[in-house]
Amino acid sequence: REYLGDGNFGGLYRRPDAVSRVDDARPFLVANTGMFLLAEFHLAAALAFTDAARGTAADVALGHVARAKESLALLEAWAAKSPVNFRHRVLLVRAEILALSHNQSTASVADVIRLYEEAGETARRGGFLLHEGIAYERAADFCEQVGLPRFARTLLDDAIYAFERLAAHPKADLLRRRRGEGMHEAHLER
Repeated sequence: REYLGDGNFGGLYRRPDAVSRVDDARPFLVANTGMFLLAEFHLAAALAFTDAARGTAADVALGHVARAKESLALLEAWAAKSPVNFRHRVLLVRAEILALSHNQSTASVADVIRLYEEAGETARRGGFLLHEGIAYERAADFCEQVGLPRFARTLLDDAIYAFERLAAHPKADLLRRRRGEGMHEAHLER
């Protein structure tokens, strides 16, 4: 279990070795005793693969995207049976994949942002604060990438707010520093 947890957080928090951690953890999935850990593994794996696809050669990126789509297919099957628990995960992975194809003019900026926003909102309604924060953080990253800094700041505020509600204060502080604020400055009141 600890091995799988390492792989999950490696993918979620963008460790440089996230893909290798996912690969190392995969053989241990047969020992998994619950759906929660399996779902988290596949979300983390998909996010690790989409992260790894960024900034790599086209053939390498396509391989990572294909692996992300394998995890997405499982998440989609589970979402069909239990949308409250899985739909936000599906939307987040779809947004990540669509964001990668944005450079090839396959997707409009609005389409990508809409998916991230729906992922964050769906996660919030289901009580998945960690996933809400991740969705908004990644939406902010995308907006920065496409030259929408004002949208990026707003989405980063939403991510900080989600992590604060989760009591993940170190993560919220990290995002504040990224935004240019000192630690514990400007806690959002909503």
